[in-house]
Amino acid sequence: MTPTRMKQTAQLKRVSRLRFGLVVILFALLANTQSANAQLTIPVVRGDNGLKSGSQPPPGFFVTELVYSYDTHETVDKDGNRSNRAGINQIIAGTALTYVSKKKFLGGNYSAMVVLPLLNVAIDTPQADNTTGVGYSDMYVQPLQLGWHKERYDALVGYGLFLPTGKFKPGALNNHGLGMWSHELSVGTTIYLDKKKEWHAATNAYYNIQSHIKDTNRKAGNVLSLEGGVGRTFCSHLCNVGVDYYTQWKVTADTLPNVPPNFIGKHRYYGIGPEINGVIPISKKTLAIFKLVYFAEFGNRVATQGQSIIMSVTLAKPKH
Repeated sequence: MTPTRMKQTAQLKRVSRLRFGLVVILFALLANTQSANAQLTIPVVRGDNGLKSGSQPPPGFFVTELVYSYDTHETVDKDGNRSNRAGINQIIAGTALTYVSKKKFLGGNYSAMVVLPLLNVAIDTPQADNTTGVGYSDMYVQPLQLGWHKERYDALVGYGLFLPTGKFKPGALNNHGLGMWSHELSVGTTIYLDKKKEWHAATNAYYNIQSHIKDTNRKAGNVLSLEGGVGRTFCSHLCNVGVDYYTQWKVTADTLPNVPPNFIGKHRYYGIGPEINGVIPISKKTLAIFKLVYFAEFGNRVATQGQSIIMSVTLAKPKH
């Protein structure tokens, strides 16, 4: 074999090892390369809705800056066998714009939202490291949400859509998008456990339906997610402390070839952790809302298993 041929063979082996690492860690990514995977992911951040997640904000305009960090060096196959051959550190920074109207439809207030995300993913294996670099990812638009406020509970329903606005090319290792559309149907409620509304429990359900991935014959299965939390308010209802959770199941199979036998199956995720949030009045017309959440995952299958941190600050201008 010539030196040139040997060099090309070594490069091919390196790419093969790197893609195997991507196979192992790809499940948890919001947006990244889909060049070789055993379970297709969808553009959803697990756990971004926790305490009082079934309650729509009061009428007004809200600007939210959010940072999500997910870190893992463990993957779990369908039988619960664990591996630490590859790791991932994923960071998403997003800006969310939300408008809640005083006008009502079917007795509920109308709301709309748009989220503009940036993404950076670092992947490491024993053989090679790779990073996508910072780039614009897949945008989320929620053109319709209705929210109701009752004496002992709140409720909401909504429709959202993930748009394939992030850079995507089949087989690339530096994608920032998933190359798919994802329709999201949601319903949620917050129940107040006492008359003073100090104790509360919330659950939101999300069902995501995906399109085929651009320029491929692959398609991610439909996914059901549950998110929420149980907590208590303090400081005249200006602060909440409690425990959040999320679960996620793929309910229909992916459409894709060449799945490793131990990763044939539908993924599932479980996460639990503490949340603290609070409101700080800045002026008579402006409020600052902060939120901090930590999650540890357990019992996952056909997926990564790690930990995440979610931090956000919201500037709110309520309509009185």
